[in-house]
Amino acid sequence: MADWQTTSPLAARRTGAGPAQTLSPSLTLREIEGLRLFALTADFARHPELAAHVEGAMGTPLPKPGAPSGSDVLAIWQTPSDILFVGQAEFGRIAALQGALAGAPVLFDEVSYGFAVLELSGPEALALCPPPKGEGLHSHVGRFADLRVTQLFPGNGTVRL
Repeated sequence: MADWQTTSPLAARRTGAGPAQTLSPSLTLREIEGLRLFALTADFARHPELAAHVEGAMGTPLPKPGAPSGSDVLAIWQTPSDILFVGQAEFGRIAALQGALAGAPVLFDEVSYGFAVLELSGPEALALCPPPKGEGLHSHVGRFADLRVTQLFPGNGTVRL
């Protein structure tokens, strides 16, 4: 099992999961509770030094489209200038990142209050939200109604939204 599957806050863990809602005999929905989400907006093209600061503080390369990075704190690419960080209720890497970005031309704030992390599971989950091709952890950012939705495919038959 890959490292992210055992340490990632969005891996196959059940701790902190809310009660499951059966949507159909082969599709279940549950909210994953106890996660903190932080949004970073930075112009990495104009300020390439910011990438080094983020990578140094987080201990992992910046995520790429469709390819999240990290383990205890997961970094998910949203746009060329936006990264979403997801972790447990307490994680020290965010404090290190805040220190590394102090005074930098970025927007960085907790957005947990405006997001919900949902898990679809069951045989219909991957048919409803087909994952990109390939093995391992993948992500996809798309639109649903007026919302920007990030889909995370941990590779265990579930979809995290």
